[in-house]
Amino acid sequence: MNSISIRYSILFLLILIQVPRIYITAQSINSINISPQNPTKQDSILIMVNCTFSSSSCDSSLDYLSVNNNIIYASTTHCIGMLPTTCDATDTFVVSGLPAGSYTFMYKVNQGYLPSCTPGIVPGPTDSLTFNVSASTDIPLITQDNDLVIYPSISTGTIFLKSSKGLNNADFTIYSIHGMEVFNTKINGNKVRINLDIEPGVYCYAIKNKGKALGVNKLFIKAK
Repeated sequence: MNSISIRYSILFLLILIQVPRIYITAQSINSINISPQNPTKQDSILIMVNCTFSSSSCDSSLDYLSVNNNIIYASTTHCIGMLPTTCDATDTFVVSGLPAGSYTFMYKVNQGYLPSCTPGIVPGPTDSLTFNVSASTDIPLITQDNDLVIYPSISTGTIFLKSSKGLNNADFTIYSIHGMEVFNTKINGNKVRINLDIEPGVYCYAIKNKGKALGVNKLFIKAK
């Protein structure tokens, strides 16, 4: 057998070894986690995806990340080696500047084969994680100044605030149930009338004076 025949024989054997691998999904997504676990709109969010591969190596060759409204799309292509050795990899992504709201992180992991890291024909596994970004770390506070009265709790758009102590340049903010700020104004005096131009629904209001939370509660806006 001449050298050319030997080379073709070796190439044929390599193809026989590699072809079955193209039809087998050799990777899995184990977990998706974020840090911090309860992010606010001021945070940079670290997203960590742990994957397992049934062949070495786990080198990443290409990462993709895109934010489209409230959907975060991401994918990674890993170059898979010839050895049948299980290995783990953690892909990381960082997103920042997200407005308050609910988000879904959608992830896909692809595998390519050495030496050129060519992707196989079997689609890689996908997974997703939904998380909320709050408008402020102050929103979870449930407190109420006994001197402060807000009425009515069910309104068509006009509400009143009363305080015998008086309010001096206090912040009055309304958030949607997803934590997104929809209204903000400064309030002064003992009795204040506020006209709201927001859609009917359930909201949360927060009042702060000189950095101190005076009240956080629900507000119901009904159609006129």
